[in-house]
Amino acid sequence: MSPVLFSVYIDDITQLQNNLTDTFVVLYADHILLLAPLVTALQKLLQAFEQELDSIDMSINVKMLCYMRIGVRRHARK
Repeated sequence: MSPVLFSVYIDDITQLQNNLTDTFVVLYADHILLLAPLVTALQKLLQAFEQELDSIDMSINVKMLCYMRIGVRRHARK
């Protein structure tokens, strides 16, 4: 039942992708996957995500946070 409640509680986050071009939000159980084609788009998605979480009094566990960059510039720092 926990994954279902989590999905209901956090459903508004899936609407964030509608406001940002080519971004995707995937929810599965208590995991959230954010996808974006550009680092800047991902940053905007993360900022919107953080604001949405603040509005429902939730936070990101930074110990569980990770990211992966794919492509020819995958080793670039900025």
